[in-house]
Amino acid sequence: MSGFGIRKHNAGRAIVRFLIGLFVIAVCVLVLYEFVLNGDFSSLIERSPAKTPVISAINPPEETNRPEIIKGSDKPVSGEENENPLDDPDNAGSMAQSTPEPTLEPTAEPTATPTPAPTPIPESEFSQIITEFGEVGTSIKKTDFKVIDDKIKNCLTAFELSAPNDYKVISLTGWAYPDDERFDGSKCSIYIVILDSKGATRFYQPAIVSGVTGTVHEGKGKNLNMCEFMATIDVSDYENGDYQIGVGIMYKPGSTWRKYAYTFGAAYNFTTVDGVVTAVGGVEVS
Repeated sequence: MSGFGIRKHNAGRAIVRFLIGLFVIAVCVLVLYEFVLNGDFSSLIERSPAKTPVISAINPPEETNRPEIIKGSDKPVSGEENENPLDDPDNAGSMAQSTPEPTLEPTAEPTATPTPAPTPIPESEFSQIITEFGEVGTSIKKTDFKVIDDKIKNCLTAFELSAPNDYKVISLTGWAYPDDERFDGSKCSIYIVILDSKGATRFYQPAIVSGVTGTVHEGKGKNLNMCEFMATIDVSDYENGDYQIGVGIMYKPGSTWRKYAYTFGAAYNFTTVDGVVTAVGGVEVS
């Protein structure tokens, strides 16, 4: 029995030694692996002098005193004068190639906007002559219109001669009404009256255009804005002579009709020759 116990004890020690040896071998293998993998063996390699490049440091050139250039001057202030690189034909060619000249784009000439030519006033817009108070040439006294100066408020805001119509057409814009608190502009009749030097008349029907003059009326009566008018007078068939422009107003404030006529004054008197207006207010038309 004692012999068996001794052999068993020796076997256990052998196993322990085997395991320790195995552990030591594993550690050595691991250390050797790391050494081979990460070790630097460049010092052990013999380099050939022909294949080993020699790198030498390039020393930067010594800085020279550069002349200070004053803006607007091509000469250096201090130091030696620099040679103009353009003096060398080779340098001049290289610099010319490296700096391209800018290409100038053509400047577009502005296109003038044509001014529309004025057009003649068509005959369809001419004010119509009315014969309600007598034929053309009837004396103002026979028309029952009373020519007055103090009861009519009026104004011509535009008096124009039409050059495209060869100064044979007059355009008028204005307003007129009696200074009467009983007056109602919505119930009156307004006419343009042309008088020659003998008092012969021509009556025209103007267009009533409320607000065309932009005037704020402060006279007596009501609906005064309905007494604003526009008229286009054709004088191509007028006899040679001097004429006055006026306005006729007919309204009924009570039981009877009232007829008043008023001339706009010497500033609007005009002269015709061969059916053409040659002067207005004594001033020749140019």
